[in-house]
Amino acid sequence: VFKPGIKSTQVTAEELGGTAVEAYYTGENVVFTAILREFDPDAITAIFPRATVGASGDPMIEYQPDGSHQTRPGMRLSTKAIKLLFVPKATDSHPYIIIYKALPAVEETLELMLAFNHEVSIPVMFFGIPDDASSRKVYQIGRKEDISLT
Repeated sequence: VFKPGIKSTQVTAEELGGTAVEAYYTGENVVFTAILREFDPDAITAIFPRATVGASGDPMIEYQPDGSHQTRPGMRLSTKAIKLLFVPKATDSHPYIIIYKALPAVEETLELMLAFNHEVSIPVMFFGIPDDASSRKVYQIGRKEDISLT
């Protein structure tokens, strides 16, 4: 789910009984949420604050907030920023979405149901912030041939 988080605010006039007389665009807080349905090593290591690939070749998630590891509270998520491209199943009729600097995070409501008859479902989210380039781009939505990958 792509949420551009477009914000606006209204200006009211007391002399008109608090009636709105203007509105202003005040920015956007971009969030992209999804459900990760596999315990994929590349995705897990990109999304979780402290994850590695174990000797088995499978991902391993750990938490050790002792200050010497990257999972200490206050760690900047921008250190794990990625470029995120959403490609729809219907590539000819639906738009693509690219977030140029996406900060990966796990939904705080995460509960892993690890059962034989249950699909792994990991709710993940990405915050969009301006990229480091001079363009300061955050996202584009459009046809494959119209969006820029850089």
